[in-house]
Amino acid sequence: MKCMAVLFLVAPTVAQLPRVEDLLSKDWRVRNGAARAMSAAEPLDVDGLLRVLQTEWDGDLPVFGLGGGTGGPRPEPLEPRERIPFETSREMPAAGDWWQHPQPRVTSAAHLVVPWNPRGLAAWLIEQRPECHASRPDLHLTLDGDRMARVWLLLAAPMEAQIRSALADPDTGRHVARALQQLDRIQLLCDGLATGDVLTRRHVLALDEAKLLDRDDCLAAAVELMLHDKDEEVANHVAQLVEKIGNRGITALVAALHDLDADASALARWFGMLCRSQDSSAAHAFALAHVADEDPRCRHRALYVLGKAPIAASLQADAAKRLCMVLERTADRDTQLLAFDALGQCGAGVTPEQRQWLIAMLEQPPERGVQARALGCLQMLGAASEVPLETKRSVARTAFPTTATLLALADEGEPAANAVESLLARYPPGVDTQVVANRFARTAPGVLRDWLSGPPSRMQIAALVALRSMEPDSGVSTARLIEELATARGYFRNHFIAWLTEREDLGEQAAQVFTWMAAQRGAELPACCKAFAEQHALPTPRMLEILGPLLRQGYAWELLRDDDRAAARAACREACDLAKDPATRARLAGALSKLGLETELDIEIVLAALDGEDALWVLDDIGNAPHLPPRVRSQIEGRLDDFSLLARHFAIEALLAHRPAR
Repeated sequence: MKCMAVLFLVAPTVAQLPRVEDLLSKDWRVRNGAARAMSAAEPLDVDGLLRVLQTEWDGDLPVFGLGGGTGGPRPEPLEPRERIPFETSREMPAAGDWWQHPQPRVTSAAHLVVPWNPRGLAAWLIEQRPECHASRPDLHLTLDGDRMARVWLLLAAPMEAQIRSALADPDTGRHVARALQQLDRIQLLCDGLATGDVLTRRHVLALDEAKLLDRDDCLAAAVELMLHDKDEEVANHVAQLVEKIGNRGITALVAALHDLDADASALARWFGMLCRSQDSSAAHAFALAHVADEDPRCRHRALYVLGKAPIAASLQADAAKRLCMVLERTADRDTQLLAFDALGQCGAGVTPEQRQWLIAMLEQPPERGVQARALGCLQMLGAASEVPLETKRSVARTAFPTTATLLALADEGEPAANAVESLLARYPPGVDTQVVANRFARTAPGVLRDWLSGPPSRMQIAALVALRSMEPDSGVSTARLIEELATARGYFRNHFIAWLTEREDLGEQAAQVFTWMAAQRGAELPACCKAFAEQHALPTPRMLEILGPLLRQGYAWELLRDDDRAAARAACREACDLAKDPATRARLAGALSKLGLETELDIEIVLAALDGEDALWVLDDIGNAPHLPPRVRSQIEGRLDDFSLLARHFAIEALLAHRPAR
């Protein structure tokens, strides 16, 4: 009898033991359930998992990337300060086949609420069971993916020499590199980068991992590959990686270029990187050596680099002398324009004689169309005050002015306002309207208040931002801001709302702003409206009254306070009953889910929306719901394969957001 009782108790347990074969089920919930059970099973069937890893499987968890088009090719700018960044940005390589993208990876049991393929589950089971590691020293696997490489590293525990050999292999190197990265064995990657052959370096750098260049010997290896790799795609991508580490990468490249004779393509790549860099001051001495280069592309880029930031005091005098010689001896207009920009960065290195020479150029320029640039150069050197206002006005109207050119006028205050306005109305390329407006905030704030009432333009936005920075002394009332908001269009309204958000104690004026929002029917409100509501929201019953027309379309529910959720839910249910359009009902169901699904009626509303063609609206919101009722979770899981690609993405995000705590 006692034996029969023991058998009776043990039999159900044996029947419930997870089977490796279940990892190959077509139903992802069965696969995930088997993986969850096997993660706690003793012992782990490593041989069975290896069979799963080597089984062909069609499909993987999709990796989503959403974005718009480029809008077609843009025309190349004529202004050299605009053209050079345009050219160098086009030279930036897109991530092609050489650049390595990781496979989706399970890292914890909490991720088992969305579909995973058998290989991913098998690899995770082996990874999270340390007692199995180093248990197959003679294991041979085809390292045709990141997962297989991770399993090989964990189970076979290969010697460092074997890992180096696999890293250098053209077929397996990238997968082994990615596996080492995922297992946080960065030291092995750094050693391979510093001392490995060209293939090893390519495979390691394909990870796009900037911290691999923390060691100086690794950075030197990357620089050498960038300058001398015969594969242009590889060299360009490595340049992009070196560029990410900023000034330290530039310094290493300067040192390498002094020691090595770089070819023309490497030099062009180097100057392109300097032109894109936020701080290229470490390369000023190198750029200065190329300001008279015979190759115009190299010469222009060297001058552009020097014109981006103040030149070091130790180089200023020599730079001023060389740049003045360039201005005297060249007839190339673009070279002259860029040389003026660079000369303006020479500070105290420009002698009084050279300044007077520049002032004389305003009357007798070396080339037509460069006077405005010469005035900008004088402004940067602090010498524009020596130029009469009338001269500034006439010179600024010539071609190719800069921000500094207009600052020379803005420093004159209100008398120069008309001249500045007419120039800005032409949208001169490369001129920063905001910087000019900020200067008027100091010299003539009244000019900005006039711009504020003008037609929507860069000048209006610049005036608004500059006046906001002057608070509480802007001289602009709340009533005027609301008046301007009523006539604003597009993104201009966002700036007015953001300014109103910063105002305190709006009182009943806040209701005027919400009334304006309620009139914006048929579209989602910009994010700045939510920030305004967080600061100035009225009690929920009042908000329901004001925003009613917009709320009934399924929009603006996020603007309500959290002070009366019951009233908000009741209003949302009522709106769902009245809504006739399926998309509107779906938006309202999404809003209801974020307010909390407290009753069976709430759940039924959401389930009905999930069954419709507009389920995307619900799925987009449901990840932010306070909780996910079991019936709703089951509905989402059951329809995963029926959803569109985008809807499936949001469904997976929602399931992950509400994964069970462990």
